[in-house]
Amino acid sequence: YNYLLPLTLPISIYSDLLKYLNNTKESNNREKEIDTLLLKLFSHKKWEMASDIVNNLHDNDKINPKRIVILEDCIKVLKHNSRKTAANTILPVLIAQIDGIWVDILGSKDKEKLKNTIKNMKNDKYVNPARELLIDILFQYTRTVIPVKSDFCRNKILHGEEVEYGSIHNVIRAFLIIEFLGSIKTDDEVNEKTVV
Repeated sequence: YNYLLPLTLPISIYSDLLKYLNNTKESNNREKEIDTLLLKLFSHKKWEMASDIVNNLHDNDKINPKRIVILEDCIKVLKHNSRKTAANTILPVLIAQIDGIWVDILGSKDKEKLKNTIKNMKNDKYVNPARELLIDILFQYTRTVIPVKSDFCRNKILHGEEVEYGSIHNVIRAFLIIEFLGSIKTDDEVNEKTVV
């Protein structure tokens, strides 16, 4: 359903979410049910989960602190506007920050480097969804004549070719990608922590 599972959920909510995902029968409304569940989780207590994702970025010294200020402003817009207005306003900003965080973390905006970093992750359950959402959907190759796989497409949104992108669910997807990118450790960082 093109979501990455949140990494920073309290264990009780995480286990409830997994139980729900495992026990819910496939239905024609499955996508809407997942959208509703994640919207409920994220919008709880005035978008506390999105705020927590942004606050956790303060601990990552590779991320430009000015990006965090921009993301905090996005949270303010999200808290004080209708979902449609907030989504239309902040989604392009979130995507631009995803671009920047990607460069901050990996040192360049190289799609192959991102693909390889995802492929080398230790959590096998995360590899395919992360690769699909980032490489195949958000950063999909686009041409005017090629239909997009999803309205959550960086090039179409940022270059004004798509104007029906303003879904609050795409905003949630963007925050989950930001959380994911903020959690990436380079090989050097992993090796540094294992050396005693």
